Amino acid sequence: MKQTYFNIPLDLCYYAVRNKKFRLLRLYLLLKQNSNGILRLETEAIQELTKKIGYKSVRSLFNNLDELINMNWVGYNSRSRFYFIRSFNNVLSQLNIAKLRRKGALLKYEHIENLEAFLISVILEDLYTKIRWKKRQELAREFKKGRAFQVLADSIVYVEISCKYLAKVLDISISTAYKYKQLAFKSGMIDIMKNIKPLNVSPVMLFHINKSVPEYKGRFRKHGGGVGVVCSDKVRTNIKLLRRKKTNDIKKGVYKRGASSDDQIHPA
Repeated sequence: MKQTYFNIPLDLCYYAVRNKKFRLLRLYLLLKQNSNGILRLETEAIQELTKKIGYKSVRSLFNNLDELINMNWVGYNSRSRFYFIRSFNNVLSQLNIAKLRRKGALLKYEHIENLEAFLISVILEDLYTKIRWKKRQELAREFKKGRAFQVLADSIVYVEISCKYLAKVLDISISTAYKYKQLAFKSGMIDIMKNIKPLNVSPVMLFHINKSVPEYKGRFRKHGGGVGVVCSDKVRTNIKLLRRKKTNDIKKGVYKRGASSDDQIHPA
């Protein structure tokens, strides 16, 4: 039975990106997608998975499969040669996350092919939601939630998410954060708007400004007939987070065979 979508946990997205488990997660999702939780890998399926994930050899696939078994994301019975694909909740129980969130994202089959971009986009949506909510709270305190507040709140479409901030959240380098943002942008899962703030300075002063503020060198440039400073890109995503069904499986560490209810879609 082939599943066409999953409600993948937000915490699993963060884990995969922070620990660079893209290939492992892709293999796990493909196994999950092509089964009802139990499957036996025949020669044809092995060759297809090897090609789809981009392994150089079948040995690489089985090395990753062994790693999934060691992580207890997949179970294996050597007598029957059946693999048992753990549910998302059971996988989360292995990660030792202090406080799990009941949030997920709709992962479709085509997203598995471009998994890195999808995972980054999900994380950016999470950050986008938090920053936008904070800005709305600031407006609410200022305008006491009148009509002016609603108009201004609705006008917040893009928010600033710097590469430096993304790098700090994911514990990665700023250059890697930039690469991830561009990957998500090229996939069409996020939109990026350049953010240049105008300054009340004559363009003839541009050279002197760049020289006097070395830490901002290269960020001051001609803009709209004057001078502007290049700030962090503004971002909006084309991904929406979903609520995941509450279950006790994570706390108990229960390992169920077959598909689990934790993959179902629930409106946020």
